[in-house]
Amino acid sequence: MNGRIDHAINWPPGLALEWPGGYADGATEPWIQQIVAALLVASHKRTVLELGSYRGHTAVWLCHTLSRMGGGEYLGVDNVSGRQAATLTRLSLLNPANVRYQVVQGDALVVLRSLPARSVGFAWVDDDHAPKHVAEELELLYNPVMPDQSKMVSGGIIAMHDVYGGEERMTPLRSVCVAAHGYALDFPRIGLLGGLGIVQVP
Repeated sequence: MNGRIDHAINWPPGLALEWPGGYADGATEPWIQQIVAALLVASHKRTVLELGSYRGHTAVWLCHTLSRMGGGEYLGVDNVSGRQAATLTRLSLLNPANVRYQVVQGDALVVLRSLPARSVGFAWVDDDHAPKHVAEELELLYNPVMPDQSKMVSGGIIAMHDVYGGEERMTPLRSVCVAAHGYALDFPRIGLLGGLGIVQVP
């Protein structure tokens, strides 16, 4: 896509200056971030887990939204060195009121297994894109066979990126999302992969 992308986007503080009509390479598309923020508002959940914080662009949307909702908790996870610091720097500049945030460097599956059952209200999944890995994440977040051991609360929302597109070695995650009883939505993409997957926990 060419041209400006900031029309109709209510940017959180800081991002409007950073993306004045451009795009932060590798980050989630701004319109997807805005939809994810709206889903968080609609869910009324105040505990957010992000798997794959990258450089904190979506983290800013999530924490800014939590602050506007009155506060909450955010946990970001990324296993790539340097991304934890980048995300924490971005969040410290945002300084979201009434939001307790933490970003850890580590394996998402290890972190997920360490979380208490029924402790996550809203999850954003955008880390390792290997289908097997993402399927394991989704099963830990919500397992219909053992719902009481699931990390998600009842009525929680799992949103995931990169469910459409791809070529060569890049695999879209649509089938993984649908297998988890979710919906995959295709939207304009900047990179090879994009789109939004949504799973609502019963």
